Amino acid sequence: MYTEPRTYEQECAPIKAGVVIREASFDDYPGISRLSSRQGLPTKSYVEWEHFWTANPTYNCITDWPIGWVIEADEIVGYLGNIPRKYDYAGRYLVAAASHGLAVDPNYRNYSLTLIGHFYRQTQAELLLNTSANFQAAQAYRVFRATQVPVGDWNRALYWITDYCGFVDRVLSTKKVPMASLVSIPVGGFMHLKDSIARKPIPPSCSCRVCTYDFFDERFDAFWKEAVRQSGGRLLATRSREILDWHFQCDMSSGRTWLATVEDRSGLIAYAVFCRQDSPGFGLTRVRLVDFQALFGRTELLVPLIGWGLDKCREQRVHMLEAIGFAHRKQEILQSLASYRRALPSWLYFYKANNTTLAQALFDPQIWDPCCFDGDSSL
Repeated sequence: MYTEPRTYEQECAPIKAGVVIREASFDDYPGISRLSSRQGLPTKSYVEWEHFWTANPTYNCITDWPIGWVIEADEIVGYLGNIPRKYDYAGRYLVAAASHGLAVDPNYRNYSLTLIGHFYRQTQAELLLNTSANFQAAQAYRVFRATQVPVGDWNRALYWITDYCGFVDRVLSTKKVPMASLVSIPVGGFMHLKDSIARKPIPPSCSCRVCTYDFFDERFDAFWKEAVRQSGGRLLATRSREILDWHFQCDMSSGRTWLATVEDRSGLIAYAVFCRQDSPGFGLTRVRLVDFQALFGRTELLVPLIGWGLDKCREQRVHMLEAIGFAHRKQEILQSLASYRRALPSWLYFYKANNTTLAQALFDPQIWDPCCFDGDSSL
């Protein structure tokens, strides 16, 4: 039997003496870092963490933007970051707020909704995004009437194994199977043979001109201007050269982000970005396709770019290549190519619009072209 979700006011616990929920500052980094470590979440250096805002072109155009909120007792026991993102939509720009790094110590989880409430009550952003939700956070977002993005499989990942023996060894070792390293050789070989027979091979990346770079240049501004012109007014996270530099600079300089392009005589016509996002729980090395854009409806160019990514993963002995999300034709192509699928613990991508007109427009799946470039998914 259906029951209405409880309201924010019904769910929130009263704040006890000695507990404060306040706006975060850059000085809070040490406490936030310790909190993330306690919760088993990945942590970034201060320079990388501060980069989310101080090098962010969108943040630098807005006054009084909160970088997030913290729950403070004797120390910081809860945190939710707030990263501004710029979007192109229907011939104009809008500012979105992306939640980031939600973490609350177990003894203070009853304050989680109050913390999240600060994110949803902000008014400077027209669009509020949660793109890396876990199961508990997903339930909380629904209290605030956040909606699942209407396109893409955000509760399932598509993937390819690119180092079969290493992949099997890591999985068996995690499950404490005896002699995992020895067993992985015949099992990995069998899986490789089976996949080779069962799946249609992906054409090699040399079937068209695929280039690779470790920087974004002025061609990406021209590319993005044309992509927006051809978009038909869809909602798209802005990908100007300046924003791409901000988004990927740290990981690209360390070799953890790969950029591949397809070019013809007219110039850049498609690109893909792959980011290293390992799975520490299984000890697996993993690369994820986080963005793909193409001009003139050339979504078929995703095929050689995936081929390039697979070659790169094999070359670097990465265990797997993965893709999550995407919409329409891009998703169909990925589904036709992928060897494996795995269920995710929850739906990852939620949104809420801060005005009725935008909210009504975003019910239309055709408005969306979401991927892991959105929100904080690849930050």
